[in-house]
Amino acid sequence: MVVAVTALTVSCFLFLISNNFQTAIVSRLLMGASGGLVLPAAIRALSSMFHPSDLSRATGILGTGWGLGLILSFVVIPSIIYASWRSGVFFITIFTLVIALATVSFLSLKKLAIRVSAQTQYRFKELFQKRIFYAILINFTLVGVLTNVTTWAPLFLTKELEIPLVTGGVISATIGLAGIISSFAGGVMAKRFGDNIIIIISMLMCLFFPFLLAFSSTSLLAFAIIFMIGWATFFCYGPILALVTLSVREENSGAAFGFFNSLSFIGAFAYPLITGPILDVSGQLTLSFYATGLLAIIGVTASVLISKSKKVMSPS
Repeated sequence: MVVAVTALTVSCFLFLISNNFQTAIVSRLLMGASGGLVLPAAIRALSSMFHPSDLSRATGILGTGWGLGLILSFVVIPSIIYASWRSGVFFITIFTLVIALATVSFLSLKKLAIRVSAQTQYRFKELFQKRIFYAILINFTLVGVLTNVTTWAPLFLTKELEIPLVTGGVISATIGLAGIISSFAGGVMAKRFGDNIIIIISMLMCLFFPFLLAFSSTSLLAFAIIFMIGWATFFCYGPILALVTLSVREENSGAAFGFFNSLSFIGAFAYPLITGPILDVSGQLTLSFYATGLLAIIGVTASVLISKSKKVMSPS
C-alpha cells in the first residue's frame, strides 16, 4: 500500500515537470500502474481486518473515496486549471503526497497485522471460476457506464442544453456525490437484503438511466438523472468487491481482486471505443447514451447468473 501511494505521488510529480510527450506518457503509465496497485492492497487489508459478514459494508465505505475523487475531478480541478494546467497537477501532487504520508502514519500507528502464512500457496485456479467471471462482467459494465457518462455528459450539457462549462462540471460532479452516499448505502443494505439483490438493482439502473439522460431537456432534469447514474454505478460497489474477495481464500484475495480489477477495467476504454464512432458518424450525443444503456445488458445478465452461482475454492 505504501509503495503504491508513494509511486502515485512520484508519477504525479513527473507529469508536473514533464516538458515533452515521452515523459508525460511514462508518468501517466506509472500513474495508472500505481493506482492499480492501491485497490488490491486495500482489499487484502480489509479482508483481514473485517469479518466476512461485514465486508460489504467495509468495501462500501471504501467506495466513498471514488465519489470524493470524482468531485475533485469535476469541481476542484477545473476551477484551478483556469490559471494553468500545471496548477491542477500541482494540487493533485500535493494531495497524493498528503495521502501517502497519512497512509504511512496510519499503518505505523495501528500496526495492522494482515494474516499471512509463512507457507502461503497462491491457488490461481481459484481465480478462474464462474462467479469471478460474472463479477468481472458486472464491474466492466459499471466502469463502462461511468466512463461513458463522465466522457459525454459534459459535452452534452454544454452543446445540447447550452449550460456553461463550469456549471456542467458541477452537474457531472453529482456522480461523485451520489457515489459517496450510494456506496455506503449499498454496503449497509446488502447486510439486510443480500449482495445479489443489490447487484441486480444496480445493473437495472445502469441500463435504465442512460436512456433517460438522452431525453433530458433541462439542467435540473439532467442533474437528477446524472445523480441517479452515479447512484447506480456505486450502489453495488461494496457487495461486488466483497463477493470477489469471499469467492477465494483470504491469502488469495489480493490476487483475485487484482485479476478482477485488471480485466473489468477494460470497460474504461471499450465503452468509449464503441460509442465514440457512433457519435462521429451520427453527430448525435443522445445515441451514445442509448448505446451505453444497451451495453449494460451485459451486466444485467451477469448479475442474474451470479446470483445462481456458487463459489468454488481449491481444497487445502
